Amino acid sequence: ITMDVQGCIREALKISRDVNSASESEVLRSLLEIQHLLDCQSLNASELRQVKKQIWKRDLIHVIVETLRQDFSLKRGQWSAAAQLALILSRVCAGLKPRLQRAAPGEPSTQPSTAEAVAETERIKEYYDILLPTAVDSLLILANSLLESVSTAENRLANSRFENLTHFQSILDALNWLCAGHKQCIPRAIQSPYLLHLLITDDTDYCQVVIATLKKLVTGDDVEQSVLVGLPGEVIEGILDEVVYKLSGNDQNIAVPSLKLLACFVVYCPSLLQVVMSRYTGLLVVASKWKSLDLGTDVEHLFSQLESAFGSHKGTDVANRAAIVIQAAWRGYTTRSKVEKMRRGILRFQQLYRRRKAEKVQLEREESRKKSIRNAKRITTHGSLRSFHEK
Repeated sequence: ITMDVQGCIREALKISRDVNSASESEVLRSLLEIQHLLDCQSLNASELRQVKKQIWKRDLIHVIVETLRQDFSLKRGQWSAAAQLALILSRVCAGLKPRLQRAAPGEPSTQPSTAEAVAETERIKEYYDILLPTAVDSLLILANSLLESVSTAENRLANSRFENLTHFQSILDALNWLCAGHKQCIPRAIQSPYLLHLLITDDTDYCQVVIATLKKLVTGDDVEQSVLVGLPGEVIEGILDEVVYKLSGNDQNIAVPSLKLLACFVVYCPSLLQVVMSRYTGLLVVASKWKSLDLGTDVEHLFSQLESAFGSHKGTDVANRAAIVIQAAWRGYTTRSKVEKMRRGILRFQQLYRRRKAEKVQLEREESRKKSIRNAKRITTHGSLRSFHEK
């Protein structure tokens, strides 16, 4: 698509009008038109930022964030549109970092009036403090909804499974790109209960995608090593419990990525090593069954640290193995129980939302029907009076 920056801005305004006037079922289709603006090859980086700023100022980002929270499992083929919309959200936000313009020394001030300046400041603050964190939550909620839908009989078909897995990957890619563009969103994503809910899945393919996403969040470019340090202890322990629970199993496709993730955590937050050694005393015994594989330097370093700490306790290997399996199973169970309550709460919310939406539609239809009846009676009355006067 070839269009100058002013043409793209006018198109953004048109999309905003279409969204405001469209029915709820047509909003998604209108929002997907933003993709054409982002793909416009005639725009340079500066012009593309201007277009993104207009998308933000027209409140289209807010509409996208809210739209991603709806239930896309009600209609066949909607997950593809949802994944595309998630990528649009990440592309718009990742390159959008609004700041108040300040005049250079010696130049006349270009600042707007006081009231306008305050409003602009509040809008920018709302973008960073509310809109971006809500966008992170919406992407994780969308991923959870998709993961929930794959359990249905219809989605067990090979084609549907591949398509849904592709959409799931796209949604979490969108999360990574959003967090890469706004580093302050990384702690929000890692400590989200929605991410922990994704991590506890037993589906091998989906689990690998989630583990890879979590690893990217921790090891992304220019990410400070302290990103894990500032998180609450119960958040880190909840993730570690699930990771150890998975690496203690016999599925190599899940256990090995889990072991690599654990090693990554220790590398980027060395203080976690003491937590791991004290909380999972038999970890070395359980993880040693994967030691013969080529797992990289991070895992080798983790093994050497565990061996130096527990190397003198070889006589208790059997007891340690039993202990770590029991610990992992129990902690995994308690974590899953908590997350299951959260999942039921999400499902309950969706049910209430759909019920209230249906009731609202029914009330509107009833009101429309009554209005039609009143109009028909009014027309009939007027016709009768006209006939009477004509006589």
